[in-house]
Amino acid sequence: MLGTAQIGALNATQVAALETGDLNAFTTTQTRALSTAQIRALTTTQIGGLRSTDIGELTTTQVVALTTAQIQALGSTGFNALSATQVAALNSTQLGALTTTQLGGLSSSDIAELGTTQIKGLTTTAIAGLTTTNLNALTTTQTQALTTTQVAALTTTQIGGLRTTDIGEFTTTQVKALTSAQIGALGTSNFNALNTTQVQALANSQIAALTTSQIANLRTTDIGELDTDQIAALTTTQLQTLSTTNLNALDNQQARSLSSTQIRALTTTQIAGLRATDVDELHHMQIQAFTTTQISAISVTAIPGLGINDIIGLSPAQAQAFTQQQVGAMHWAQYWAWLRAL
Repeated sequence: MLGTAQIGALNATQVAALETGDLNAFTTTQTRALSTAQIRALTTTQIGGLRSTDIGELTTTQVVALTTAQIQALGSTGFNALSATQVAALNSTQLGALTTTQLGGLSSSDIAELGTTQIKGLTTTAIAGLTTTNLNALTTTQTQALTTTQVAALTTTQIGGLRTTDIGEFTTTQVKALTSAQIGALGTSNFNALNTTQVQALANSQIAALTTSQIANLRTTDIGELDTDQIAALTTTQLQTLSTTNLNALDNQQARSLSSTQIRALTTTQIAGLRATDVDELHHMQIQAFTTTQISAISVTAIPGLGINDIIGLSPAQAQAFTQQQVGAMHWAQYWAWLRAL
């Protein structure tokens, strides 16, 4: 049996000539006697033939010496045989060489050992190979180490599998990097999990990418987080899925950011659900954008919210759309303005 001194004396050619069976017959002491130069001299065939127990015998120094070709030659079984300590020793270049199969086979404990530099070193292809379980195993520090390119590379399945706590760990820069498809893949619970700062970091194009289901399930607190530009970015289809409660939750500035096109898209049910205070928040130009059908849908209790300028600028057709009950709910100044508009 070769002693450690004899093993250390083997040149690169001799090392490369060793049979896989000979390598697997090495004891832990013999395996660890191989220098980093000798480790790099091992062929991919030799590396691929190592047993899990042999791989586990490598020191962290030897693991770091593995070339990218050797890393890939380990395969998924061989790579999974690395201990958490060995995985933690891998450099960014080595991690970047991992195949999606190898990376997907990492355990949560292996993932937890990766440093931020190692996380940043993962290729977009490798990132896409992470399982949802592994993504959820990332700590806040690890999650926030992901580059915007890496975040954008996450599949919709990966995004959809994130927990609400994971979503909350994203920085505003990472949130901005999410694609329209990823935004839609967040679902309702995860989108609702975004905090105010994260929501306000969303670009108008991302807001427009929200599904009608996500919009319909927004809470009033979520609505309150949207800024005026984001409100203005909502499509007419999205607006029509807003509940009456959420429409009523819009503050003065949010309500006034709605365009005439958005106003005209509101359903009669939404219009009927407006309170006097909600109507009062609208600019007279917005009121004058109402269709005749929408005018007729304003509830009697909301009529007091109409201003004189709101009414007096209405077209004759709009003025004629008021029902008898609505006219009866007007105070004298509103009634005078209504007569002027006819």
